[in-house]
Amino acid sequence: MSGLEAIQNRILSEARKKADQIIEQADEQSQEILAAANLELENLRTDSKAKAEEQAKALISRAQSSAAMESRRILLQARQDMIEEVIRRSLVTLGNLPPDDKLSIYKSLILSTGETAGEITLNRQDQDLAKQLLAELGGQFSLSVDIGTFTGGLMLKNDAIEDNMTFERMAAISRPHLIKLAAETLEEDL
Repeated sequence: MSGLEAIQNRILSEARKKADQIIEQADEQSQEILAAANLELENLRTDSKAKAEEQAKALISRAQSSAAMESRRILLQARQDMIEEVIRRSLVTLGNLPPDDKLSIYKSLILSTGETAGEITLNRQDQDLAKQLLAELGGQFSLSVDIGTFTGGLMLKNDAIEDNMTFERMAAISRPHLIKLAAETLEEDL
C-alpha cells in the first residue's frame, strides 16, 4: 500500500468514525423528539379520547417528520463537512509530495502550456526545487522574486498572461468532480 493510499485510508477511517458519531447524535435527538411527542400524547388522552387520539396522531406524525428532516439535515451537513475535509487533506498531501514527484508535476504543468519562457512563482516550501526545475525546462524561464502563498503548484507569468497552476486552483476547477468522487467513496465506506 502506498503512502497516499495509507493517508486516504486513514482519512476515510476518521470520516467513518465521525459519521458514526453524527448518526448516533441524530438518533439521540430523534429519540428525544419522539419522547416529547409521546409525553404530549399522554396529556392529550386525559382530555377527550377521540379528539386526543386524532391530535396525538397528527403530533406524532409531525414529530416524526421533524425528527427525520433534522436527522437528514445533520447527516447531509456531516457528509458535506467530510467531503470538504477530504479535499483539504488531499491538497495538504499534494503539498507534501516528495521533491522529485513535485518536480515532475511542475515540469509537466509548464510544458503543457506550450510556453518556452516565463517567470515561475513557487511557494516557500518549493523554492529548493527552482534551480533543478529551471535547468530541466531550458528555454527562457526564470524564478520570480515573489514567493507564492499557496499550498503547492506554481504560477507562470509570460508578459501579461499569467497561468495559475496552483493545487488550490486545480482543485477549484475540478471541484464538482472531486466532490462527486469523494461522495461516492464516502458512500461506499459508510
